[in-house]
Amino acid sequence: MVELFFGSLTLYDAFMGVLTGVAGGAVLAAAYLMSRRGISHWKARKLVHVTMATVIALTIVNYSNLSGPA
Repeated sequence: MVELFFGSLTLYDAFMGVLTGVAGGAVLAAAYLMSRRGISHWKARKLVHVTMATVIALTIVNYSNLSGPA
């Protein structure tokens, strides 16, 4: 069985969470505007998938609360 260890929440962790949410909202808004302007839907979806995968990967790497017990 897998056990999850969560450390104490730091200010940096909270900042990373807010930054991830803002980045996600901005990318979704950009994709929505792209589709409203008549750009192909696959381009808007590709923007969301590529950008959000990068944001999630960078967040996980820098999120100190996931590192487990010291």
